[in-house]
Amino acid sequence: MNRLFEKDATLSEYLGVILDRKWMVLTIVLITVVITAIFTFTATPVYKATTVLRVRYQPSILGGSEAFSYYYWSPNFLDTEMEVIKSRSIALGVISKLKSALLTKPSEWNDYFIEFNITEDTRPGNYKVIFIDDSDFNVLAGDGSVIGSGTNGERFKSDGLDFILKHPSGKQGLSCSFTILNFYPMVSDLRARTSVSLLEGIDLVQVSVFGSDPDQITREANLLTKVYMENSYVAEKEQAKSTKEFIEEQLEKTKETLAELEERENELMITEGIYDIDVNLSKMISNISDLEAQKLDLEIQLYALNSEIERTLKILNSDDDSFLDLVNHPIYTNKNITDAYHRYLTATDEKEKLLEFYTEEHPKIEELNAELITIKNNIKELLYDSLYTGNAGYKKRDLEDKIGELEYKIKQCDTELERYPAKSLSLVRTEREKMVNENMYNLLLSKYQEVKIEEAMRKTYIRVIDPAVKPLAPIGPKHRRNMVMGMILGVVLGLLSSIVLELLDNTIHTPEEVERFTKLPLVGIIPKPIADHEITQRNKFLNIFRREKPLEEFEDLFFNIIEFPKTPFSESFRTLRTNMLSTMVGKKLNSILITSVDRNEGKTTICTNLAMSFALTGRKTLLIDTDLRKSEHHRIFKVKRSPGISDICLKETVLKKAIRKTSVDNLFILTSGRRIPNPAEVLESEIMNDVIQQIDREFNIAIFDSPPILPVSDPMILGKKIDATFLIILADVSLIKSIDLAISSAESAGVKLKGVILNAMSYESTYGKYKYRYYYE
Repeated sequence: MNRLFEKDATLSEYLGVILDRKWMVLTIVLITVVITAIFTFTATPVYKATTVLRVRYQPSILGGSEAFSYYYWSPNFLDTEMEVIKSRSIALGVISKLKSALLTKPSEWNDYFIEFNITEDTRPGNYKVIFIDDSDFNVLAGDGSVIGSGTNGERFKSDGLDFILKHPSGKQGLSCSFTILNFYPMVSDLRARTSVSLLEGIDLVQVSVFGSDPDQITREANLLTKVYMENSYVAEKEQAKSTKEFIEEQLEKTKETLAELEERENELMITEGIYDIDVNLSKMISNISDLEAQKLDLEIQLYALNSEIERTLKILNSDDDSFLDLVNHPIYTNKNITDAYHRYLTATDEKEKLLEFYTEEHPKIEELNAELITIKNNIKELLYDSLYTGNAGYKKRDLEDKIGELEYKIKQCDTELERYPAKSLSLVRTEREKMVNENMYNLLLSKYQEVKIEEAMRKTYIRVIDPAVKPLAPIGPKHRRNMVMGMILGVVLGLLSSIVLELLDNTIHTPEEVERFTKLPLVGIIPKPIADHEITQRNKFLNIFRREKPLEEFEDLFFNIIEFPKTPFSESFRTLRTNMLSTMVGKKLNSILITSVDRNEGKTTICTNLAMSFALTGRKTLLIDTDLRKSEHHRIFKVKRSPGISDICLKETVLKKAIRKTSVDNLFILTSGRRIPNPAEVLESEIMNDVIQQIDREFNIAIFDSPPILPVSDPMILGKKIDATFLIILADVSLIKSIDLAISSAESAGVKLKGVILNAMSYESTYGKYKYRYYYE
C-alpha cells in the first residue's frame, strides 16, 4: 500500500520508506559512483589555453566631437567584438593559417605553401600543381581541367583557391597533388571549443580554447587573436586611408587659396591705401572665421560618414558575402538584422553538420543553400534600409542640419559686412577669406597630423595582454569533484527511486495497513529470520517462495520451532497460536484452515510450524495436506504421499491407516494422497464431510493446509466445513487488488475469515507508529 498517500505523512515516515529500500538506494549509489569513476578515469584529459586582450573602443580622431563618436559607438561594442572573435570568418582564418584542411603529396610541399587561405568559395576536393617552366605553374582540378596559372612566389587566386606557393627550386615537370579536406567540421569544432568572455568591470576580453592537445590549442588560441586583430586593422586602415586622402586634397586646395588671398590683399593695400581695419570689422571677421572653422569640422565629419556609407554601398553591391561582416558593426546593428543573422548562423551550422555526411549535390544541402540565399538577401535589404533609417542616416541628417545652421549664420554676417564703406569692403572681404582659410589650413593640418597618428594607433586598438602559453596540466576531468557529484547524484537518484517506487507501490507492508485495509483482525505476524544462526535461513525462507531449491534444503526452517525454540521466528508461532485461540474464545475450535491470497506466500511453512506449536502444548494435533494439486508435506516429513486424503475419499483406504505419526510428540500428519484429476469434487464429497467429523472426534486440533484462494476454489469448499479460516498475506508482495479479490471471493462463497496472518515482515519495522519486536530469553 502506498504509505505516502496517507494523511499527514511525517519526515520519519519518509525515512521509513527509504530505509525499507536501503539496499536498492545503496545499489543505485554504488552503480552511479562506479559509472562516474569509469567515465572520469578513462576520459581524455581536457586542456585550456587562454589569451587576454584589451579591446578598447577608440573614437575617431577625425570627428573630434561627441556627436561623431556616437555614430561609431554602441553600448554593445564589446559584446559585438566578442561575437566577431567567435565568428566563422575568424575560425576560417585560423584553419587557413594552420593549414589544417591542406594535405599535400609529397608531404614536404606543405611547407612550400607559405600561405593558403580557406574562404566560403573554397571547394573541398583534389587538385594538382604542375610547373610548366622554372617559375610558372598550372593548377588542375581533380578531373584534370586547368583552373588557372600562377607564378612561383606570387599569389594565385582563382575559382575559390587562394594561396602563395614558393618552391625553392621550381622546374618544368615538377608537380604536387594536394587535397582540400572538408573544412566545415573543422570550423564547427573550433568554434565549439572556443569560449570568449569579458573580465568583469574592465575592458579585457579572455579568449579560451579547449582541447586534448596542449600544443595545438595554444597555437589555435594565439592565431584566433592574431586573425581577429588583422581583420580589425584592415577595416580601420581603409577608413583612415580614405579620410587621409580627403584631408590631403583639402590641404593642397587651401594652401593655393591662401597664396592667392595674400597676393590680392597686398594689391588692395597698395591701390586703396588702407593698411589697417576697423576694430569692429576685425571682430566680425574673427567671428566669421570661427563659424567657418566649425563648418569645416562638421564637413570633415560628414565626409567621413559619407565615405563609410559609400564603402558600405560598395560592399552591398558586390557579389560576395563580405556584407555579412557589416552585421556586427554598431552602425547597422538593430533587432531585425540581428534576428536575421542568427537565422543565417543556425542554417549555416546545420549545413556544416550535414556536409560531414553529404555532398553539395544532396537535396538537403541544396534546400539549405536556397534558404541561406533567401536569408542573405533579407539581411542585405535590412542593411540598405539601415543606411537611411538607422544611426548612419540619423547622423547624416544631423550633420547636414548643423552645417545649414552655420551657413545661415555666416550669411547673416556677410549681410552685416555690406553696411561698411565700399572702399574698405574689398579689403575686409579679402582679409576675412584669408583668416578663414588660415584657420581652415591650421585645422586641416592638425587633422592631417591626427589622422597619421590614428593610423598608428589603430594598430594598438586591440592589444594582446597575455598570449596563450602551453598548459601544463589538464583542467578536466576533475576527479574529486566528479566522484563527489557522482555520489550526490547517486544518493538523489536512490532517494527519488525509493519514493517513486513507494508512490507506485500497491502492496501491504505493515500490520496497521493489514487491519485498516482488510477490516479483519491480525492474529499473527511471522517475521523474517534474523538471529545470528538464522542468517542463512533468511535466504532459504525467501527461496522457498521462489521454489529455487529442493525443499529438503529448508528442513531446518520447517522445523524451526523445534530446532530454535527461542528465536523471534519460533516465538511468532506461539503468539499466533495464542491469538487464534483468543479469537475463538467461547466457540468450537477443533479445525483450522490456512489459505493464502496466491501461490508461494509461505502457507506450507506456517502450517507446519503452527501444527508443531499446538503439539508442543500437549494437544493431539493433526496436519492435513489438502493441497491436492501441489502437495509438499510428505516431502517435508519424508513420508510417502499415499495413502492420503484423496485415497480416503476414493474409498481406497481408511482414515486410521492414512494418518502417520511424526517425530514430534502429539503431531500426526495426513498427506494429500495420490494425484487425482478432480480435487474440488473430492473435497466437496460427503466422504470428505465424514472425514472432517471423524478428525474432530479423534484430535484436539486439526490444521488444514489449503491451496491459495485466487487460483482454485478448494479453500471456499473446505472453508464452509472448517471451524476457522485464516488468510496469509505476504508482506511487500501481496497486491492490494489480489487481497481484496480473495476476501470478496471467500465471503461470496460463505466462508467467514476469522483473521489475517502477515508473513515475512521485517523483524523491526521503522515505518509509522508500529514497531514489531519479540521479547525472548
